[in-house]
Amino acid sequence: MASYNFLKQARVYIVDSSSNQYELEVSNLDFSQTFTEKSRPVKTLHSQDMFEGSTITKANPADFKLNVFALQESDNKVVFDRLLDYQTFDLYIKTEESTFKLEKAVITNGSFLIQQLKSLSIEVSGQAKKLTRIGNSSYTIPGTIVPRSADTTYNQVLRTKVLLGGQDISSTLSSISVELQNEINWTPYSTVHLGIQVVNDSNTIYPENFTVSKRILAGNIKRFITDTNSGDVQSWSTDSTLNIKTGTFASGNLTQGFEFDISNCSYTNRAAVATAFTENYDWRMTQNPSSMADIITYITA
Repeated sequence: MASYNFLKQARVYIVDSSSNQYELEVSNLDFSQTFTEKSRPVKTLHSQDMFEGSTITKANPADFKLNVFALQESDNKVVFDRLLDYQTFDLYIKTEESTFKLEKAVITNGSFLIQQLKSLSIEVSGQAKKLTRIGNSSYTIPGTIVPRSADTTYNQVLRTKVLLGGQDISSTLSSISVELQNEINWTPYSTVHLGIQVVNDSNTIYPENFTVSKRILAGNIKRFITDTNSGDVQSWSTDSTLNIKTGTFASGNLTQGFEFDISNCSYTNRAAVATAFTENYDWRMTQNPSSMADIITYITA
């Protein structure tokens, strides 16, 4: 009887550049890789074939997406770290039948999912050099195993505190979003010489190196319009401070969760009409820190 692969039974691992192996707790996993196909004419004076032939020499960068829980423990923190420093890693997905490998993966986008009374998580997507089915279910993931915590705790959003321009706007908060983008460009990797050498899928040309061209930290803050804050509607700023804390608090301090501490950001404010009148701040960080770890902090127990 055939053995099928089921997503819900998959186990996911990261092996970093130091050969440390981390097992992750994830959801909404997706990955794939496509190839570049070009048609070529086969019609000649002696043959009037109408259907064109096919030439395949290179693969496009592989794509992946997953949602990782921001636990109170540090078990999944490696994903947060790789989002901030955009260092490469190998991603392994093991099912009951197969083991897949995404080689030289990099995270290009991370959305911090902040919803009241729900678990904090990060939805990340990225690209990789090569996707292969590297073995069956008995394949041994390489690297030094980093032990997981005996018990893990989901980090529930019990409170979100927002200071914009030094003003506390938390009491009228409706929703909030934060997203970090790492825009990458893969170095051209297909040449006429290499293309001639490709005879089948065993020597397909794969991307090798990339550069990061731009980074964007941005988001949206929606708050209800009241008689005390209506003066902010339809305003804007090119230089404001923004501090966001979300997760679990004790004695007024954030104990587990995320903090975004931005010294310089721009925003535009616009009114929105729905069941209740709201105002929306679309903001973007404008400063250039030496490290994103100085801006975004993941506080674990």
